Amino acid sequence: LLQMVDSMSHERARSLKTRFDNEDKLLERAFERPIFGWGRYGRNRVYNDDSGKDESITDGLWILTLGQYGLVGFLAQFGLLSIGVFRAASASKLTKSTTDAIFISAISLIVAVNMVELIPNSGLLPWSWLLCGALLGRSEALQAEAIQRRKQAMMPSKIPSPDAVHA
Repeated sequence: LLQMVDSMSHERARSLKTRFDNEDKLLERAFERPIFGWGRYGRNRVYNDDSGKDESITDGLWILTLGQYGLVGFLAQFGLLSIGVFRAASASKLTKSTTDAIFISAISLIVAVNMVELIPNSGLLPWSWLLCGALLGRSEALQAEAIQRRKQAMMPSKIPSPDAVHA
C-alpha cells in the first residue's frame, strides 16, 4: 500500500507511513490491557521514556476506542453501529414496496460508508447514531410486518355458521 501511494506522491506516502507507525505503537499499547483498555485521560497514549512527552498521533476512532475501552468497548461501539446494517440486510428481503427497499438500501449504504470512514478518522457524530437508529427501527418494523402477514396467512378463514347462511 505504501509503495502504491509512494508512486503517486512521496509526501502522502510519508504521511501514511507515520500514521501506520503510530497506529502500531498505539495498538501495542492497547493490547497491554486488551479487555477493558486504559480508560480516559491519555493513559492509552504512548509517551517518550526520557522526556515524558506524548508521542502519539491518533486519528482513527477504532484505535482511540480500542486503547481507551479495550475490546469490550470496541465491540460495543462498532457492534451497535453495525447491527442496523446487518438487520437491514435480512429485512430488505421482506420489503413489499420500492420505497421501503430504496430507504433501507440508502440508509444502509450511508451507515456502512460512515463506519468505513471511522477507520482512518474519528468523526463520530450524533448524526451517525441517528441514522443507525432509523435504520434499525425501520428494519425491525419490516420484520414485525412480515411476521404479522405470516400469522394472518396461517389463520383459517372464518366459515359461516349454517344459521347465518339460511338467514
